[in-house]
Amino acid sequence: MGSPLQEVLYRRGSKERQKFLITRLCLLAVLSVLSILLYFRTPAGKPLIWFIPAGLAFFAIVYFAVIKEEKRFNFELMLFPPILLSAVSMYFGKEWLHFLVLPYMTFLTFYSSPINIIVLSALLPFINMYGFFTDSRDMTLVFFYVAVAVSSITMVWLTRHIRKEKKSAEESLNTIRNGASEFADTAISLKDESIMSNYFSSLLEVEEEFGRVLNTVKRSLFADSALFFEKDSLGQLKLRSTTEEDKSVIMTGGGVIGTVLNGKQGLIIDEIKRKKTDAGYIKKYEFDSLAAVCVLEGDFVVGVLAVDSDRYNAFNSSDLETLNGFSDIISGIVRRGRIYPQIRISHEGLKTLHNESFELLSTLDIGKLCKRIVKAVNGISGEPVALFLKKEKMYELVASYNIIAPEKKSYMMGDTLLDICIKNSQRLYLSDVSSHKKKVLPFKTGDIASVICFPMVYEDSMQGLVVTISGKKNAFNIYQMDLMDVLTNQASVSIANARLHHDIEKMAITDGLTGLYNHRYFQERLAEEFRRIGRNRIPLSLIITDIDFFKNVNDTYGHPAGDVVLKGVSDIIKSRMRETDMAARYGGEEFALILINTNPGGAKQIAEDLRRSVEKTDFPGAGRISISLGISSFPADADSKEELIKKADEALYFAKENGRNRSVLWSGAGK
Repeated sequence: MGSPLQEVLYRRGSKERQKFLITRLCLLAVLSVLSILLYFRTPAGKPLIWFIPAGLAFFAIVYFAVIKEEKRFNFELMLFPPILLSAVSMYFGKEWLHFLVLPYMTFLTFYSSPINIIVLSALLPFINMYGFFTDSRDMTLVFFYVAVAVSSITMVWLTRHIRKEKKSAEESLNTIRNGASEFADTAISLKDESIMSNYFSSLLEVEEEFGRVLNTVKRSLFADSALFFEKDSLGQLKLRSTTEEDKSVIMTGGGVIGTVLNGKQGLIIDEIKRKKTDAGYIKKYEFDSLAAVCVLEGDFVVGVLAVDSDRYNAFNSSDLETLNGFSDIISGIVRRGRIYPQIRISHEGLKTLHNESFELLSTLDIGKLCKRIVKAVNGISGEPVALFLKKEKMYELVASYNIIAPEKKSYMMGDTLLDICIKNSQRLYLSDVSSHKKKVLPFKTGDIASVICFPMVYEDSMQGLVVTISGKKNAFNIYQMDLMDVLTNQASVSIANARLHHDIEKMAITDGLTGLYNHRYFQERLAEEFRRIGRNRIPLSLIITDIDFFKNVNDTYGHPAGDVVLKGVSDIIKSRMRETDMAARYGGEEFALILINTNPGGAKQIAEDLRRSVEKTDFPGAGRISISLGISSFPADADSKEELIKKADEALYFAKENGRNRSVLWSGAGK
């Protein structure tokens, strides 16, 4: 019908509303007359005149308030007993019956609304003013009801205060219980040092971590802003973090993000401005596209992760999958953020753990993260450290501290003592390795007398190993080991998050079929290279290549064969690329290659090498094919990114118009 205000205004003029007002006025009029008759002591002198209308009024009130369950008549139901009590007291001449009003008002204090109690308390003295008109002018009864009224109002205030305090205490207790449950789940043992260490590991700079992840989401999906809405204790969404600089986001309640929260399903909404769709929040600047997913911790809903953009149709199903991947990272941050240490830590080792744990949260780059981990472990142990990450069945040495790293990086661990740690997925400490025949590390290093190895396990998945060695026997005490255990536990989570972040970023910029970068990332990378080399005029070449008669391949052999050709050509391109170069699927059967520090002659050689390699290859299900290539170079042919692409495309067109299966420089394309 419209807004709640319109609905209320409509009801005021309705017949139902009019009927209610007339009924209520009649009942209040009857109660008023019965109260006035008390002044004339009617119940004592002429009881039938008073009690018969009172009985009819009582049945009418019970009918509406109890039988019809009309809560709007509750006040009349509350008002009638004090009036009846005064009449009965007057009829039987028993003044002590007035004291029954005190427990009655106490009862109402707990089960009725404060406004009803206050109004009723204010009316009590006036209902019993008949005492003032007696010959003795006895005001004792009036003063008694005044005292009852004051007491009732005081009890209302106290009850509300107690309920508020009780609610606050219950919320605090629930928070403590949840925190204690989380802590009990993560505690390794009941030793004081372990509990303190594990409790301390929950110290996270949550808001900064949110900011880093949301900024990554924003960049990955080319959104105007990324927002995380967290569900509070009442089940309502509240803004927790956003990439908006001024944080000026207003919650409207419900809307798209409310639908996502309740349905636990991701949504993509377009044409928000035209359709005036309620997104569930309002920003300083309007937006036209919205994608949102539910953030879950198991089956429990944590909140909603959303991105918006002013562009029309800005997001697709692939973006929604990427957003779901980021929601797992957000869920992990929320979970860790609920645990806040309550213990004042003074030990220097715990302070070191705090500082190093914080450092682990400041990057999602795996290389930098591993270097910080080995440095942090060395800060606790004071001994050389090595970190291996699992890569299929091998373990790759990715970082070390005070260990001379060999040229070889990947190793099998089956013939080392570290294999015990891998098989058991538990901490391994050997205080004296002299009695063991197996070597400690898979490569030669200095004399080793003791070793401790920590498995980095996340959700039952082995991430890698952190190994600390020493030339001394019994080099590590239990306190050091517990601290390092906590640190490596945190490190395993950080490594898992960094890997997930890397995989999601790669998904966002990679073509699913060929494994090459997608068109969007190609444009970004080429623009970045122009910014980097523009001032120094370092040569850069661009090759755009197209598979000849690719439509015939699809039409003759079918699309699966076409996919085999696309993947095969992309594999050839990847095998011929240098580390500094970059290849992308430009679109359809077209590919683009950015050749760093390469002049037109060098680019021509690379293009011919690719063309010949493709020409000689038999593609399963499709036979042999050919490709055409167009080449342009900076600064020889173009001075801008757009011009470089345009001229490479023109050179490709020239190649296809002049026989195909050839590579053409723009400078030799008849221009």
